[in-house]
Amino acid sequence: MEPLRFGKPSYAWSAAVGTLFALHHHNASNTFFRADDLDRGAYHRFVDVYLVHRFPEPVQWEEIVSTSSLSALERFVELPAILEPRDPCQMVRIFMRTAREYEPLHEYVAQHWAPRYPRCVSWPR
Repeated sequence: MEPLRFGKPSYAWSAAVGTLFALHHHNASNTFFRADDLDRGAYHRFVDVYLVHRFPEPVQWEEIVSTSSLSALERFVELPAILEPRDPCQMVRIFMRTAREYEPLHEYVAQHWAPRYPRCVSWPR
């Protein structure tokens, strides 16, 4: 009997799965924000924003998974540089716009990303 062979996933399949992954991370971030856990909330919201803005390009899951031994805060701080090593500022700027929707997150991002990505935006003082 011939083994099953799967072709390249279709665009529609990729869009559906990518949307579900993004929605999962968005919902997880909301749950953590409600529990006042900004570390994990920020991490999951960043992954959500990354997935949404990366589509339809391939997602670098290996790089995301490679941070699993780090704390949620360390993952959040390092992911822009890990996912976009040539220009982490692009994701930093995109995420900063998103962070304004949830005020404690905006302050949190500025506090933790300003030392790591000083040239990306004009950080509040």
